[in-house]
Amino acid sequence: MDISSFAGLLSAAAAQLQPQRLLFMFARAELPRGGSSAEKQHFESHQGGALTAVMCADKLSDAVPDFAHLAAESVHAGKT
Repeated sequence: MDISSFAGLLSAAAAQLQPQRLLFMFARAELPRGGSSAEKQHFESHQGGALTAVMCADKLSDAVPDFAHLAAESVHAGKT
C-alpha cells in the first residue's frame, strides 16, 4: 500500500474491515531553551530548532473528512 497524501491515508483507513483510529500529533518548532546565538540565528532563518508537542487528537477515521477540517479544528482547540 502506497500512501502519499492525507486523502490517501483516509482512503486506506476507510478501506479496512475494522473501524480505524488515527492518532494525530501537532507540534511546533521552537528555539531550544538556553540556545546559543548561532542556534538563534539558524532558528530565525527557519533552520534548526526543536519540535515541541502542542496537542494530540485520537479520532475515528470517519470523523476526519479532510485535512482542512482537521487543521481548522486544531486552531479552535488551541484557543481553549
